[in-house]
Amino acid sequence: MSRSLFAKKDIEELLHLLKRRKARVEHVDEVPVSDVHYLMYISAYEGVEVTPDIELFGYEKALKENRYIEENYPDLSLSLWMIGSSGQGDGWFLDRNSGFILFYDHDQGEYNEKSGFLSFQIGFLEFIQAAFLFQEFESLLEEDHSVEESEKLLKIGLDAINPIIFDLYPYKY
Repeated sequence: MSRSLFAKKDIEELLHLLKRRKARVEHVDEVPVSDVHYLMYISAYEGVEVTPDIELFGYEKALKENRYIEENYPDLSLSLWMIGSSGQGDGWFLDRNSGFILFYDHDQGEYNEKSGFLSFQIGFLEFIQAAFLFQEFESLLEEDHSVEESEKLLKIGLDAINPIIFDLYPYKY
């Protein structure tokens, strides 16, 4: 198995893997986020399920989900922006102040306080880089590669992005 499978990709390589929107969103004024990589993604690409645990919303779905949060959790909506979800009902967010990716486990119940969100201390670029490494990892598992060897290579790839990701990632294989 080649180590290059788990190599960190730059933003152009990653965006090339995504499906472009038919029409670019020219004004993303309704998206109160300053992360340039996220704004690039949300304005030009459709939503995508990178893995069953990481679905990134497209523009329309992001607006819909965040309107719901604004209506039901107005205090949290001032500091968080939902960017995706998992197949289990958990949520992926951008912290509007720090720019960090946050995770919310739905088993905690309703969104109560920001302290209930797990910060990955990485921005959107690092998050999408990690997401595609998890996709490669899952593909190898489907092909019956060794879990231990694949996991070791995944950890090396994730550590190249940020050493905190592997240990914080909420889903285990």
